[in-house]
Amino acid sequence: MEPVVDYSTRAVAEPLRGLVDGYLGYRMAGFPAGIHRGLPSRHMTFIVSIGAPIVVCAQTFRRNIPTAIGVYSAVCRRRPR
Repeated sequence: MEPVVDYSTRAVAEPLRGLVDGYLGYRMAGFPAGIHRGLPSRHMTFIVSIGAPIVVCAQTFRRNIPTAIGVYSAVCRRRPR
């Protein structure tokens, strides 16, 4: 399969302005599995999989077991603990 990347952004709904900075949706297909390392940010990431579950192989806290999920939220710290 030829690698494909599609994305879309939308303005934040009026009732959520001040709480949500933006919406970004994307789809990537045809790429080998990889590792995503979030960059430090003041934002929380909320991910919803519309297709196959998101496979989380490892997390910062080793006590969290690998899992496949449909919804995920995460916060990347601005600095190490």
